[in-house]
Amino acid sequence: MGDWYRQVVFRIKRLQTMQRINCGLARAAAVRAGQRIDPADPLSWEFSGLSQNGEDGIAEFLVNQLRASNRYFVEIGASDGTENNTSWFAVARRWQGVMVEGDAAKAAYGAFIMGGLNIGVRVLNRFVDLDSLDALCGEFGEMEPDFFSLDIDGIDYHVAEGLLARGFRPRIAVVEYNSCFGHERAVTIPYAPRFDYRAAHSSQLYYGASVAAWRKLWEGAGYRFVTVDGNGVNAFFVRSDCIDAPVQQQWRGLPFRENFFQRTRHGGDWRTQSALIAHLPLMQV
Repeated sequence: MGDWYRQVVFRIKRLQTMQRINCGLARAAAVRAGQRIDPADPLSWEFSGLSQNGEDGIAEFLVNQLRASNRYFVEIGASDGTENNTSWFAVARRWQGVMVEGDAAKAAYGAFIMGGLNIGVRVLNRFVDLDSLDALCGEFGEMEPDFFSLDIDGIDYHVAEGLLARGFRPRIAVVEYNSCFGHERAVTIPYAPRFDYRAAHSSQLYYGASVAAWRKLWEGAGYRFVTVDGNGVNAFFVRSDCIDAPVQQQWRGLPFRENFFQRTRHGGDWRTQSALIAHLPLMQV
């Protein structure tokens, strides 16, 4: 009875989800038709079809600059797979890839949707920390995917560092940064297995890493910083050997922008937000 009921609910939700996906694709097509792209200005690349903050456009521009492509992605922190940083590649471009989600219900629904689309995307229910990385790497179809996204609202820095140490070398990487740490400090929260940002502090601001910390990690591994998105949520990096140097030299990306949603929610800038969690420990990197 439980499985039967869940399948009925999933099918109803699927109709709603497919309608939302089709609306997102139509919206993206309309925006792209009138888009004026400046190769030097990443803000002009942005559009959102199945992402939240213009990531689809930045990702689309960057993958089109790759010297070689395997049409494969990996996303850790994919929610239900229908509105995230790799949905565009899965649905619009029909790439193969792996979406990883720690919430069992979201992962189950994502697997249901992606399975119904028959596009070669695997959705895994995994809670990702340092202890799970070896097994997780074994689930990846590629250790050098075209595109990698990481957004787990917690120990993201430590997970990325661990993946790089294991030979994971995506061509393009997008990672969520925490703008409440400001633009100068290279800091992250200390490692803690089973970390939950909702329980860590009532403000839900104690998570992740600063953009300066991300730059130090990725640039140290041979990547070039491209930009942050206009809403101040994600930072983009490309592996320097994967896109021609003259193309990279054109880019004039945003080095930092405040998270629009956090500023709206807390009614103050990053300094005001940072003061709320100033008593909690941070780790310099």
